[in-house]
Amino acid sequence: MLSGLPYVGVLIMNFSGKLYDLINRRKFVSTNILRKIFTGIGLLGPALLLCFMIYPDNVGKILLLTAAVMLNQLSTTGGYFISHSDVAGPFAGILFGACNTLAMIAGFGNPLVIAGLAPNVRKTEEASFNHLKSHFLISVDIQKTPEEWQNVFYVAAAIAGSGAIVYIIFGQNSLQKWAVVNDEDNGTSSSTATTIEDDTEQKDSSS
Repeated sequence: MLSGLPYVGVLIMNFSGKLYDLINRRKFVSTNILRKIFTGIGLLGPALLLCFMIYPDNVGKILLLTAAVMLNQLSTTGGYFISHSDVAGPFAGILFGACNTLAMIAGFGNPLVIAGLAPNVRKTEEASFNHLKSHFLISVDIQKTPEEWQNVFYVAAAIAGSGAIVYIIFGQNSLQKWAVVNDEDNGTSSSTATTIEDDTEQKDSSS
């Protein structure tokens, strides 16, 4: 049951999108700064927690992992994850598809990285057939596996932390020049897309 706790945490943190909308409507800070705050907390927070995964017991590790994925939701509900519509306008779908395709590299690259960083992480399997048991045993150094997993967490923390730093320094939410669509009818340039924030403001003013 504890293994499902991180998913429960992600479900709970779905409200953070409403939190972002509330703060953005109040205009405490600019949209660009708010994006960077959510991204910073959503990436640097989990990176910090992953660095301490080796210290607590198993229950503590699950709690740390749960807190990490909960914080990470902030980056997806109000951070970099929804910046495509800001910078790309009508081409946001294409940009998101390209970025998501590149992100999938981690999906099939993770097992290879873990295999290299944690060679002792193996399972001992036992198979039986017609009263004959054959044991498939692989040499496992149980003492080293926590340290090896911590190396994996260090790599994940480094990736998340570096991503947050790059976005905080270079991230912006202004529509890029290449995303401006030319109106051939009147010879002017205009954008055919409106950011999420503009849509929200229009709904608020109309109500």
